[in-house]
Amino acid sequence: MDATRGSQGYEQLIHTWALRTLEGSGAGIVAATRGWPTARSSLDPEVASMVDFLPQGSALAIERGAVPPTAVEFGFDRAGHRQLVVKRYAGDDAAGRPGRAIVHALIDPSMTLTARSACRLARSGALARDWAFDAVPDPELDRFDPTRIPASDEVTPMSDSRTSALMAIILEALTTRIPVVVQRVSDPLPLLDSVLVLLPSELTRDLTFSTYRADPRDSDALLTFESESFGTPWTTGPQRVIPLDEVVATGPVARVIDAITAGRVLPDGLDSLASIEAHLALEQAVEAGPGQATIDQIRRVLSSDRGLVWWEAPGRAAELIDRLTAGDPAAVRDMAGDLRGTPIGERVAGVAGQEAVNRLSRDPVTAARQAAIARQFAVDPSRTHQAIVGRLSELFEASSLGAAHRAAFPEEFARVVAVGRATSRDGRPAGEETLRSVPAGPSPGSAVSDAVPSGSPSPWDLPRSPSGSGRARRRIAARLGALTLVVLSAVALGIWGPGVATWGALAVTTATAAVVLILGERTR
Repeated sequence: MDATRGSQGYEQLIHTWALRTLEGSGAGIVAATRGWPTARSSLDPEVASMVDFLPQGSALAIERGAVPPTAVEFGFDRAGHRQLVVKRYAGDDAAGRPGRAIVHALIDPSMTLTARSACRLARSGALARDWAFDAVPDPELDRFDPTRIPASDEVTPMSDSRTSALMAIILEALTTRIPVVVQRVSDPLPLLDSVLVLLPSELTRDLTFSTYRADPRDSDALLTFESESFGTPWTTGPQRVIPLDEVVATGPVARVIDAITAGRVLPDGLDSLASIEAHLALEQAVEAGPGQATIDQIRRVLSSDRGLVWWEAPGRAAELIDRLTAGDPAAVRDMAGDLRGTPIGERVAGVAGQEAVNRLSRDPVTAARQAAIARQFAVDPSRTHQAIVGRLSELFEASSLGAAHRAAFPEEFARVVAVGRATSRDGRPAGEETLRSVPAGPSPGSAVSDAVPSGSPSPWDLPRSPSGSGRARRRIAARLGALTLVVLSAVALGIWGPGVATWGALAVTTATAAVVLILGERTR
């Protein structure tokens, strides 16, 4: 028996028929650890319940060739520690009478034993299957070493209708906490093992089960299997009775089973049906991409530990901003409240702000929505405001502003208009210093027109006026034109000499040059 003598490990007890036991001779305890928590007596109520196995009359069925089932029971002892009891048929006793059994019980004070590991341990060869009739009883059995439990990857999951049906029963029982008796299962342990491998360990860690009880009403387990060959007549008790071949999964249970059947691997940390559903919804959103995902799915992805990886996929950021722009504003606002101040929230704010700036000239309405998203996600919304003002200023210089820009960005538009007026007074382009010196815009609730004094040009007419640099270029052109006319007149006078026609032409070109020069200077 592989075990450990230290404080680690599971307390264990072995009970069978032998010539010598810790209780005398016959059926009794043949080995136990020093720290076993109950009395070392078959008369102890807890021990008696553990070793209770085949019903009266089983010897006749065995003589007729029936093979008794193996009973594997996982639950809790009176102290609340996890407990595993495995009962196997061991043939005849020393007198040749059928019905001998060997029971190996483990109690885990560390609470590390789970339903999955208990099932695997019961199927392994680590627990007692026989005991020699004349073996010396062991009152100081070593603690059982839990490292002997096989790893989960050593089990090959089954994938058939029986697996799906039992999985549906277990998911329903774990959700409702209503005990279930499963009928029409000839060998439940391998089937149960295959289901537990597929379900998250955290979900099933406290799933109590019994693969065999002569009278299922005596079982305290959430999941009990009925034996048709070695059962006693019983009427319905507090448990639900479900034939395995009549199970029809519906609702969330059916969706989870479909996903697992399709090859989904569920993380072991999921601890409820609801958490499994949320995980599958997240996976679906990750695979679908923002274009096909709902706003709620996008929020789930961005809020998860996969959010940054998902965001950084090629082309994903711009696609996501387009989806948020077209989404329900209230849902997007709620998402922003959840993500504001997080790394992913700042990334959303930055890209949304940049998209707004890029789109502002051709589609100010959509740009306004994207700018609103940027402000909602950003810790410092003023950066978006500054970027929009800068882009509107560029459009103003290029004579490209219009009423649509004013409607989409009233505050920023008012600021740019005020800057334009300040620029037009001194003839110099408005630089960053000028922008900073002008109020950011009208106070909340005021109209943009309130920021433009009566008698000044309407905001959408301002872009038609030349900018400071444009006016300077026109003045230079006017001076050069006037000088050119004067030079041409002097050349003509030198070629043809003085005369009425020559002096007349000189007078006309001089007057024209004066008019051009005057008009050019008035562009100030």
